[in-house]
Amino acid sequence: MNNNKNLVAVVIPFHKSEMSEIEEVSFINNTKILNRYPIYLLLPEGTNADRFLQIAPNIRLLFFHPRYFSSYSAANHFWIQKDLYDYFKQFKFILKCELDSYVFKDELEYWCARNYDYIGAPWIDSKKWIPILQNALHSENIIFKKIKYVLSKRTRSKNIFVGNSGLSLRKVSVFRLVSRLLPLFIPNLEKFSVQEDFIWSFYVASYFSFFNIPDYKEALQFSIETEPRECYRLNNYQLPFGCHAWEKYDMDFWKNHMKV
Repeated sequence: MNNNKNLVAVVIPFHKSEMSEIEEVSFINNTKILNRYPIYLLLPEGTNADRFLQIAPNIRLLFFHPRYFSSYSAANHFWIQKDLYDYFKQFKFILKCELDSYVFKDELEYWCARNYDYIGAPWIDSKKWIPILQNALHSENIIFKKIKYVLSKRTRSKNIFVGNSGLSLRKVSVFRLVSRLLPLFIPNLEKFSVQEDFIWSFYVASYFSFFNIPDYKEALQFSIETEPRECYRLNNYQLPFGCHAWEKYDMDFWKNHMKV
C-alpha cells in the first residue's frame, strides 16, 4: 500500500456510461495495476456508473456539469480550470489517465519522486503530428498566435516536445498556481479552442521559467504516443510506464505488449 495516501491520485475522465471494448480493456488494466492509489472517475452529472463500479468497486465517483464533457473543446478547457485542481489540493500529484491510455507497470511513485511539474508522452517529429501544429500556428486564434511567438523564442528542440496530456502526471500546487495566472496572460481564454497540452507544453513551459518538465528521452520512459516503434527504439527497446492512443497509433505494435 502507498505509505503516503496524499502523494498522488489517479484521475480518469469519461463522458458516457458505456465503454467500447478497447476502453474497457484499458479501464480494467489500469484500475488493476494502479489499485493501491486513490482512483477518481470524472463523469457528467446523471451518468450511470454501474459498469465502472462492477469492474472497480473501490473507485471514487465525481460528477461535474455536462457542459464540461459536451465537446472536445469543452473537455480541454475543463483541464485548464483552477477549480478542477483545487478539488485535488490534498494531493501532491494527479495522474490524468484517459481511457485510451494503457499502463504497463506501477512506477507511479518513482515518477512522483522525479518531482516534475508535468510529464507526458513526447511528440517526436512525425508526418502525423507536425502538420497539425503548423496549421494551428497559422490560425487567427489568439492562443496559437501567442504559442507561435513562444516557439520562435524557445531554446528547446523545435521538433520534439513534452508532451501529450492523455496520460500525464501533474504537480497539483503548480497547476493550481498556473491555472490562476493563465487568464492574466491570455484574456478570454475560455472563448478559444485549443488542446490543453499545447498550453502546458509550449506556452507555460516557455513563459514560466519555474515550470519543470523532463527532456524527451526521460519522458519516453514515462509514456509513448505517436510513432511507437521509433519511440520504443529510442527508449532502448524498453516499455514505458504507459502509453496513450494505442488504438490510434500502430495498434498491431501495441498488441504484442498488451493483454488484449
